[in-house]
Amino acid sequence: MKKLLLLIAIIATVTIVGCSKDDKDCYVFNTTQTTSASPSISGYPQTVTSTTEKCGLTADDALGVKKGIESTSTSTTGGYTITVKITCTYHKK
Repeated sequence: MKKLLLLIAIIATVTIVGCSKDDKDCYVFNTTQTTSASPSISGYPQTVTSTTEKCGLTADDALGVKKGIESTSTSTTGGYTITVKITCTYHKK
C-alpha cells in the first residue's frame, strides 16, 4: 500500500512539473523607438514608447516576440544619417 501511494505521488509530481513547462501566460511588452540624426538636428533624438499585452504565450514565445520587435535601421539622406532603434523589454503579468 505504501508503495502504491508513493508511486501515485511520484506520478502526480512528474505530471505537475511536466505540465508547468507548457504553461501559457500573459506578458507585457514595453517598446521604445528612438530616432536620432547625425549630424544633430534640432529636436532629435526623439523617443516614442508603447506598451502591449499579449496572452496565451509560453516563455519561449514571449522571447520570440521580443526578438521580433527589436531592430536597428540606418539610412542616409541629404547629408544626414538617420538611425531608428527599437528596443523591447517584457515581463509576465
